[in-house]
Amino acid sequence: MEANDYSRFKVELVDLKASANWGVNLLYKSPIGAREDMANHHRSDSGHSAESPIDASDDESEPSKNGDSVEGEEGESIDGDEDVEEYESDAGHSSGPNVTELWEFTEIVDRVQCRMVSMPECSDAKVFRLLYTNSGVGILALSSNGIQKLWKWPNNEQNPTGKATANSVPQHWQPTSGPFMINDVIGVNLEKVVPCIDLSKNDSYIVSAAGGKISLFNIMTYRVLTKFRPSPTPTFLVFYPWDNNIIAIGTEDGTICIYNVKVDQVMVEFIKGHHKHITGLAFSTTNRDMLVSSSADAQLCVWEIFGRWRKRISVRIQLPAGKVHSGDTHVMFHTDQLHLLVTHETQLAIYDTYNMERKRQWFPQGCLSARISSATYSCNSQLVYASFVDGNIGVLDADNLTLRCRIAPSAYLSQPILNSKRVVYAVVIAAHPQEPNQLAIGLTNGSIKVIEPLESEGEWGISPLIDIEILNDRTKLWELTKIIDQVQCQVVSMPECSDAKVSGLLYTNSGVGILRLRSDSIQKLWKWSYNEQNPSKKNWKPNSGPSMINDVPSVNLEEVAPCIALSNDDSYIVSAVGKKVALFNIMTSEVLKIITTLPSASTFLAFDPHDNNIIAIGTEKSSIYIYGWVNEELIELNEHLKPITGLAFSTKLKMLVSGDADAQLCVWNTNLWKKRRSVRIQLPSGKVPSEGDTHVMFHADQLHLLVTHETQLAIYDASKMELIHQCIPHVSPSMRISSATYSCNSQLIYASFIDGNIGVLDADTLRLKCRIVPSAYLSQNGSEDVYPLVIAAHPHEPNQFAVGLTDGSIKVIEPLKSQGNWEVSVSSPVDNGKKNGRLVWQVLRGTLATICLGLFGVGIIRIIQIKTRKSKMNFDGYMTDGSRTNRPDETEKGEREPNNPKAEFSARPIKVRL
Repeated sequence: MEANDYSRFKVELVDLKASANWGVNLLYKSPIGAREDMANHHRSDSGHSAESPIDASDDESEPSKNGDSVEGEEGESIDGDEDVEEYESDAGHSSGPNVTELWEFTEIVDRVQCRMVSMPECSDAKVFRLLYTNSGVGILALSSNGIQKLWKWPNNEQNPTGKATANSVPQHWQPTSGPFMINDVIGVNLEKVVPCIDLSKNDSYIVSAAGGKISLFNIMTYRVLTKFRPSPTPTFLVFYPWDNNIIAIGTEDGTICIYNVKVDQVMVEFIKGHHKHITGLAFSTTNRDMLVSSSADAQLCVWEIFGRWRKRISVRIQLPAGKVHSGDTHVMFHTDQLHLLVTHETQLAIYDTYNMERKRQWFPQGCLSARISSATYSCNSQLVYASFVDGNIGVLDADNLTLRCRIAPSAYLSQPILNSKRVVYAVVIAAHPQEPNQLAIGLTNGSIKVIEPLESEGEWGISPLIDIEILNDRTKLWELTKIIDQVQCQVVSMPECSDAKVSGLLYTNSGVGILRLRSDSIQKLWKWSYNEQNPSKKNWKPNSGPSMINDVPSVNLEEVAPCIALSNDDSYIVSAVGKKVALFNIMTSEVLKIITTLPSASTFLAFDPHDNNIIAIGTEKSSIYIYGWVNEELIELNEHLKPITGLAFSTKLKMLVSGDADAQLCVWNTNLWKKRRSVRIQLPSGKVPSEGDTHVMFHADQLHLLVTHETQLAIYDASKMELIHQCIPHVSPSMRISSATYSCNSQLIYASFIDGNIGVLDADTLRLKCRIVPSAYLSQNGSEDVYPLVIAAHPHEPNQFAVGLTDGSIKVIEPLKSQGNWEVSVSSPVDNGKKNGRLVWQVLRGTLATICLGLFGVGIIRIIQIKTRKSKMNFDGYMTDGSRTNRPDETEKGEREPNNPKAEFSARPIKVRL
């Protein structure tokens, strides 16, 4: 493929994105398409989930290792209901997500992006239960009115297999003679019962109930073979997989009965175990003696059903903070029979059936933040389909519960339904028994849909564990730029840097200089002076007067956190290394005033954007002080428990947001200096809050907040402190984030990592756009331990940023002028066509060398070799490994000195340009 072919390919993708509203997004993406917006106002107060089974262990009960409450053989439940996360927030938050990787998911927001078929002759009654036949040729539904319906796909030229498919419309099937399959509902209040149904493994019999008698139907004739009335009312039914004559019956008082239809008698009743009505039952298909049950009080029980007839173990699922143990809990075995999917309106969880230890847990979050109505494994147990009460459907990877695909209501509901005030969502979801990418949903309006991905796609979304370096080729919607060499970007180093670590780094607000604070308390300022050719980059000092040095005679520099802030008019610098806070005149380096009354060392400083005479000071002892330079008034704010690590003012919301080393955020009213609310950031599983600093920065709109922690980047709605987006790079320690900042227009986020990598992310979606590896800005003989401690963005140039490194050096980095921004380079290896282009170039280069050998001699050949070797980097440079050792010779790509003619300035020479 030629270079211009890639350009056409890219334009075609843009057109597709515009016409189909197709998006590939990172986790917790909230913004949605226009059609989806019309559906997003739907919310429901209740939902029922699909039948699911659970697994259990053959051994005696063991203590739970996950914080769930566990009950022994005859004992009562141990009180272990621990909160998942604790928040202090007026807005209220559900428990945080359990995410461990940077990954992306596909969004389906339009009907053209998937295949769908609706069942004909559906009633208006809500669908309570939905089952595929085990042969995969039909769908069985039970409505809230007690009526069952069966649809079958005809075997014809359009559908030669006769299996359920979204490519053809099924037929509402019923025998030529005989009644509908209707449950006995005489004297039953249908609004207060829970309809239940199950299908035998040979697809011959249906057992069903709707509050009254349990009926056993012949599926071919719809004839009722027998009826029996258990006491109390049944709420869940399941066939024993080894014998169609045996049925497990869950009831409204928590009792479980094992009933033999053939002899018409109850074989055993399990009385002790549940205190609320049974909401799920599942037999193990490998252990004939195991039954798992769940109830409306979020309790799971494992039973030995034959022989000893006893309860082996009981576990109460772990709920988010503030949630009571209520709501239906459903269970379903994995195909390996070793793992168990547990569904509750607040979560999905995977349990080890050997000891009922929880292995994975996922809470509704981001664009899937509504309550879960139903969930099921796919037939091969590689996916989990989950429906939500706002109409969204999620397709998750079953191994790690990460999102692969989101199906919006606008993809399967008609426009009139989307526009109506009636709440319509999937009450129950079912998976095809042989097709892992086919699912069916039963809706609150009585309709039933079968949904599949496009045949061109073949599956839902993409693999969730995407490497931070390379995107899966199946996305086809955007490419990741990888900068591995200095010829691929513009880099300049500040002269006269010391070996002390860079603790603070700021651009001047005018954009003509960079201010740095070292760990040894010395500040330096570099300015770019105007020159018609190349500017000279100097360590700027005033004509007279001392350098800007903090007073640190008795300070242990290894135990303090140096901090610095610059006034909006670039006139004053406030800086601290320890307890003393100094105010400098930036033009003369003169110390104007020193604050000596602080009880503990300063850890963060911020000017009030409305008034340069007011600063906020965060301290090591967790207090925040508001200080006025004129009246010397000191206001103390107390809420945090750990050192303050971040402060940010919002002029629009009239608030100050603070972050600390305990992952806590506090919002303060700047008029009265009172706390509005407090919230803890949601950390990945296994992380404790005290493991890293928390930094905050406002978006240009002053309404959104970027929160940076070593484990994540997160975007919050500052008015309510609600999480909108979250990006968690990796579980590896080397992938911890060291610093992050918005670009000047808040369209990008620059993030640095302790392995030396720098990421450029889209600020709206937290999608990775570009990765800059250490070899692109470090010299070859540099230390392996050098990485950016702090990153700063130019105040007027959105594609320029600066980094302060652990070795004391400072780099300013920009994309090539030919590129203009941090997007895909035409020389990046986006497809095999580039490899072909490289081979063609190598052949042409060899041919050209042969011609030159005969015409011009060896001297000309040497010039050609130099030129072609440099050009080759545009092809081969991207193909090499991004490590620090895989770089061309220093003579070819050595770091540019300040007077290098390639570092040209454009029309605005006063601004910092490379």
